[in-house]
Amino acid sequence: MTGFINFQQLLSMAIIDSLVTGCASYIILLLVLWLFRSFASIFKYHLSNLCLLLVFVAFLWPFHKLLQQKDNITNTEQATPFRPVDNKQAVSGTSIPIATKQVVPVPVAAANAPIPVPQETNSVKAKFLDLVVLKMEAWSNMIFALYILGLLFFSLRLSIAYLYSLDLKKNGIISADENWQNGLKYAIEKLNIKRQVSIFFSTKAISPCIIGYSKAVILIPLALSTRLSTEQAEAILLHELAHLKNYDYYINIGLQILNCLLFFNPFSWLIIKKCKQYREQSCDEITVRENRNIALAESLAFIAENSNSNSLALMLKESKHKLLSRIQNLLDKNNRPKFSIPRR
Repeated sequence: MTGFINFQQLLSMAIIDSLVTGCASYIILLLVLWLFRSFASIFKYHLSNLCLLLVFVAFLWPFHKLLQQKDNITNTEQATPFRPVDNKQAVSGTSIPIATKQVVPVPVAAANAPIPVPQETNSVKAKFLDLVVLKMEAWSNMIFALYILGLLFFSLRLSIAYLYSLDLKKNGIISADENWQNGLKYAIEKLNIKRQVSIFFSTKAISPCIIGYSKAVILIPLALSTRLSTEQAEAILLHELAHLKNYDYYINIGLQILNCLLFFNPFSWLIIKKCKQYREQSCDEITVRENRNIALAESLAFIAENSNSNSLALMLKESKHKLLSRIQNLLDKNNRPKFSIPRR
């Protein structure tokens, strides 16, 4: 029962640590993004991912201290094992050496010396933090229950999104025509993709997306497949394959898992928002390098009509405000970053 209570208190401390670290990380992230605003979006994307990982490490750190304490206790018990006294030897008169305790005289002046009392800090910040810690410890039972409920809710939502992404790959798909197949070959050659990639039309109301990594599948909504020109189709395929090249599928799964564990932290939500923003912009910049920025901007205008989305499928669909911002960036010829990471 003691270990359970300790876990509840550690969870409260972990929440406090993650909130403080999340606030500091988000402020530093905004400052760095402003200082290096001319850098490529791929740099900003990985920097945002690193900040979120830092918040997660701060959340786990109190539990790591608990494991260290248990290891120290175990090592101490192994170093000084308990040896029972043999009663037979005691009865037979066998002498057992007992360490004698020596009494060290204490000087009178030292004995009468006043005991130093630690001075109370007058810092308002320290008192506020102490009050927060005490309140969190007092409410540790309720905090633990609320965290478990929130974790179950967001885990269920993530599981539903995963099942929906599997359903997208299996149901309601039609083989893509020759034009889209040729466009896929063109995009694969341009980006030097070595993975197996398939393309299908989907009868569901989705936006173009890519699902998976080792056997990636690109899904194009059937209603959109006949409305795009060859250049617009190539622009979409370049964007989706850029996700594959940047390992965005695995990174996105990691983001969704961390979002479940840190659902209580508003700063983690803000950082994840930055991660998604620069993830899409980094893929847009690849289409800019291939002179398909105008075609992609026109495609985004068509995609704005679709409404359904999925958190595990890397879709082009976003809010209208974000889509308009991306379209403006793509149409701006002078918007190319001054610093860019060389393409493999």
